[in-house]
Amino acid sequence: MLGAVDIDSWDDDVRTDVLGDLLGAGWDRAARGDAPTGRARRLLARFRTGETLTTRELSDLRNSLIRA
Repeated sequence: MLGAVDIDSWDDDVRTDVLGDLLGAGWDRAARGDAPTGRARRLLARFRTGETLTTRELSDLRNSLIRA
């Protein structure tokens, strides 16, 4: 059975992977461009200013940028 520690560890792994994808692709820099949708643009702006995004928001942002 999974416990709270397992779920926290999984969440940390997912966040690390998503952040690595976004940073590796240069999405932390304004010169990289903008996101394709209004929601994704707001999330990207928050990401670029260092605001903490939930794991779901990070994942949605990455998926939106990958499709662009």
